[in-house]
Amino acid sequence: MDINDLISCLETSPLLSLDSLNKLLFQTTITIKDVQGCIRFNDEDYARNSLYCGMNFEILILCWKPNQQSPIHDHAQSSCAFKVIEGTATETKYDNELHCQGQRRLLLGDTCTTEGKDIHRIANLEDGNLITVHVYSPPLSNISLYDEQTTAWIYEI
Repeated sequence: MDINDLISCLETSPLLSLDSLNKLLFQTTITIKDVQGCIRFNDEDYARNSLYCGMNFEILILCWKPNQQSPIHDHAQSSCAFKVIEGTATETKYDNELHCQGQRRLLLGDTCTTEGKDIHRIANLEDGNLITVHVYSPPLSNISLYDEQTTAWIYEI
């Protein structure tokens, strides 16, 4: 299954469970060539680039230079599955009080899932660039960001 098959499948589906999203993304072969038009990096922060937005889902291509990371965040009402298509990602999971619950490296082709109020951070701790494909169902609307120093909720975006 390629990126177009993934979009077609998502278009004909109702809101998908986390397991269903993960299975679809895992089965999809996505290459740099497939998303070339959405690959844009930012020197200051990781870049979030829209590939497609449907009624029940959206697909973003996130581009990370070395040492760039997301804020600690959740996904509010959305399930998220993402796949590494270049580089190596590091995910750090947190509990509700922002205590670290573990960290793992995600290599080329690996997928990761988070649901709603799961709290985590994604980072590129490697020397090369990182590109990830994220599917959110429903489309990501408001997420909560957290302050690592104070362990307080900062705001929703």
